[in-house]
Amino acid sequence: MLLTMNTQTAESFTAHMKEFPEMYENLVDVLCKQLPRDRKSSLILDVGCGPGLLLNALQQRLSSSMILGIDISSEMLKIAHTSLNEIHDSTVFLSRASSEQLPFKDQHVDVIVSRYSLPYWSHPELAFNEMYRVLKPGGLLVLEALNADFPRWKLKLIKYKMILRNASDDVIHYHIDAYDSAYTLDEITRFLSLAQLKIYEVIGTTSEWKFIILAKKT
Repeated sequence: MLLTMNTQTAESFTAHMKEFPEMYENLVDVLCKQLPRDRKSSLILDVGCGPGLLLNALQQRLSSSMILGIDISSEMLKIAHTSLNEIHDSTVFLSRASSEQLPFKDQHVDVIVSRYSLPYWSHPELAFNEMYRVLKPGGLLVLEALNADFPRWKLKLIKYKMILRNASDDVIHYHIDAYDSAYTLDEITRFLSLAQLKIYEVIGTTSEWKFIILAKKT
């Protein structure tokens, strides 16, 4: 069972993830390479934005875009609000919403990004259908997902490394327990196919702890 996100866990998670800014920068790099020059100014939706670390990275590279982060956790959104207020950003917005009910009209969004939030979606099929609904024709989905096929003995090594970095117990459980609800590449491919979102590239292999899926609304 996934750990409940309370204030202490949210703050511990944020402090831990701030040690890895390259993870967010790498995902933004992937996104920027997919955008043609005439779409650098876009409406970007971050589904499961957490404490807003990816939002900050997006804003730094795509400052001409309007960016909205949604999350179901009010605790995470409080931290994200604080982070955005600190940088006085007026192009990034936050909303409490679920992946199954995206706060947009049909064909309104240029890009959807989501980083490791899939295990927390109650109904993935509905969520991907919602993404199809709100994306414009040709709209892009960049999904970074945990790999359910990742060997459990390697997962123990990750846990050990987190302990060495003095990660708190709740943060360790938050990361490790997510694999119990993660999906395989084949399962995610099926979800996207049912939602009529066409995969055109997968970055990573089934032996790695995560992979990135690039898909479009055709």
